[in-house]
Amino acid sequence: MFNDCTSTLREQNIIDALKLDTIRKNLYDKLKGCDRYPPVICHGDLSTKNIIVNSDEIVLIDWDDVQSLCWMADIARLTFWMKLNYNIKSADAYRKAFFDCYETEYNKSGFDELENALHVWYGLDYLNFSVGTPNYHYQYETVKVIFQEALTNCGIGVQ
Repeated sequence: MFNDCTSTLREQNIIDALKLDTIRKNLYDKLKGCDRYPPVICHGDLSTKNIIVNSDEIVLIDWDDVQSLCWMADIARLTFWMKLNYNIKSADAYRKAFFDCYETEYNKSGFDELENALHVWYGLDYLNFSVGTPNYHYQYETVKVIFQEALTNCGIGVQ
């Protein structure tokens, strides 16, 4: 999956192949932490564009990318999109508000480490997808900041 998720980045030499290999090896070790949690049905594309909020309910739409992953995968995708669409202060405030209300039977403290590893994965996937789009350079610069932060925060020291 990693090679598929980074194929265009490799072909276009957007990220050096040796750096991608280092990221892959380290990311695999970090994502093993997901194995501590049972798989659940995840939306797979949880973002603001796929959430409808009414006065009395929240509805998730567009279930085309449904997957079986640990509970943290969808939440990390949502926080990735928050960082992508809002400034740091707003994204942090939305994340905090979400976690203040979010209930799970699992310990939420393990989320921070896995969140950053998942942000690396989502960042690579998003960059790989966006390389061929007209707004690629803007998207690249935006995602690059999130991606570098996630690499650093989960201990994958690649520049």
